[in-house]
Amino acid sequence: MNDVFVFLILLLGFVAGASKNLQRSRQRLQRAKIPFFRKMEAGAAVVLLTMVAILGGNHGVHYMLALMAGTFVVSGAISAGIHPEGILYFHGTSVLLRIERWEEIEEASLKETEEKFFLYFKGKRGTCCQEYSKEVAGDIRQLIKKKAPRLL
Repeated sequence: MNDVFVFLILLLGFVAGASKNLQRSRQRLQRAKIPFFRKMEAGAAVVLLTMVAILGGNHGVHYMLALMAGTFVVSGAISAGIHPEGILYFHGTSVLLRIERWEEIEEASLKETEEKFFLYFKGKRGTCCQEYSKEVAGDIRQLIKKKAPRLL
């Protein structure tokens, strides 16, 4: 009986986390590209969770829990970008998507290459880099000038 409560609490936690990540994702103004290593991390997490479900007794409830945990991880990994409140990013120490608010960002720099556009920023949680397509470089500059003119 105690197992049922634990599974329900975990299931509700994963559903709430995934829905929060997807809600923030829908509100973003500009979507960041997902780097290859981030895709690999999310894929490895889903494979690992499936292996745990198989080794954990091979019950349907375990698969459901692994599926929701995988959805939670993947939703955080794909939701990075520019949000009206700040910059959404997937922090390595937490699976929950983070918002670095415009007021909390200490520095920001933009770098263009032949194919890509990079946004580097430093906030209270450390330094982060996001990759965007080159076509949206002007839009990102305008968004940052509008939301936090002190950064550019």
